[in-house]
Amino acid sequence: MKLQVFIRITFLTLLFSIYAFPQTDNVKYTQMTETEKLRFIENRSNEFLGLFRTVGTYQIDDEGTKAVKQFVDSYVRRNSTKKTPSSKCSFGDDLATVLKRGKLYAPDIKSAFIEKEFPAQVGLYIAMIESEFCPCLQAPTGTLGMFQFVATTGSMYGINTVRGATPQKPDDRCKVKSAATGGAAYFKKLADMDFGNNAIGIPFAISAYNSGEGMMKKLVRISNLNKNDTFTYWEMRKFDFNSLPEDEMNKGAINQFQMESSKYFPKFLAAMIIGENPKTFGIEMNPLSQN
Repeated sequence: MKLQVFIRITFLTLLFSIYAFPQTDNVKYTQMTETEKLRFIENRSNEFLGLFRTVGTYQIDDEGTKAVKQFVDSYVRRNSTKKTPSSKCSFGDDLATVLKRGKLYAPDIKSAFIEKEFPAQVGLYIAMIESEFCPCLQAPTGTLGMFQFVATTGSMYGINTVRGATPQKPDDRCKVKSAATGGAAYFKKLADMDFGNNAIGIPFAISAYNSGEGMMKKLVRISNLNKNDTFTYWEMRKFDFNSLPEDEMNKGAINQFQMESSKYFPKFLAAMIIGENPKTFGIEMNPLSQN
């Protein structure tokens, strides 16, 4: 049974790469009108969500499309800077450098996430927005590696970690295969146990990779006033948290969502759109999921 699921996910990933993002279109993103750019982003976002089981209304809305476009445009500006690549792997390298680096590590990331029955794109673009494919990146908060685990969480999902590890004294969070395996295991927990492995749950699960499942569950609970099973991430983004009674508000969670987590899934979609359509953005390489 597991082999059948593995084959199905592998097939869907390949089909998505070939047909969802055809590379034969010669129109570059920078040549599109604003309306064409928004339609392109909307279609590609919905094609990604269409890889998962549909429940209710899952498609991206106009506000979400505009949010994704902001991140796409930010990546495009980085691509036009012609920054000289550094020998040091760093967050903020030019876009072509980031994608070509991702190409090196794509096979291990794909394998780990497909093994957990997810399309490869989930793992590839979580890694891109977490670390821009730097294997041993360390954040100011102490998270380490391509999938940015703290030591305790990494050890919970099968990674050999050492408290206080650094890029100079790394642990297995800096080994791409180990980090990807741990990232896939953690994401499976978020999707299967917390938010739902379907087109409605996946945006929450991806956002929870950033915020933590506890905080995301709390935000869903206080914003889904009607307790609707088909309540979507896009609806939560539009919810007026300031309208809640004082005793229902968790200001820390709300501030964290408004400042960071509400942007995480749109940024994921932007990375996915670019990484699966590099030629549309002037980068001559195949989609990352085909590597």
